Amino acid sequence: MVVCVDGSSTAEAALPIATSWAIALHDPVEVVIVADPEAQQEMARSVTNAGDLPSESGYPHRMARRIEADLGRPVNYEVLHGKHPGRAIVDHLESEQASLAIVSTHGATGLDRVLIGSVAMDIVHRSPCPVLVTRPPHLPR
Repeated sequence: MVVCVDGSSTAEAALPIATSWAIALHDPVEVVIVADPEAQQEMARSVTNAGDLPSESGYPHRMARRIEADLGRPVNYEVLHGKHPGRAIVDHLESEQASLAIVSTHGATGLDRVLIGSVAMDIVHRSPCPVLVTRPPHLPR
């Protein structure tokens, strides 16, 4: 089972759901995030001291530990690299032969969804495995 996060509280709303499903299915869990290499290079150029750069694996590691604390067993994490998060996640789901992907929607609709796209929808359309899409309660209906 692969849980997709992006650094937002909206994406993190999927963590308790992933934990519940992992308990019910006795499935191993992996937390993934996609890092855009171009954005990282831009950040590196803007930081004068390379030691000031944040660790790209720190966030997914913390999210994995949150699930692990409730699950009571190890949870893996992975930082994927790619300009298109949906594609990177689908490629990862295929290579890992994932049984389930869990993603949270950000609730973009209408023109926003057309202009910025929907990573969740991209994953749903292209995934080799079932995808559980959750809508956090704080999003308007």
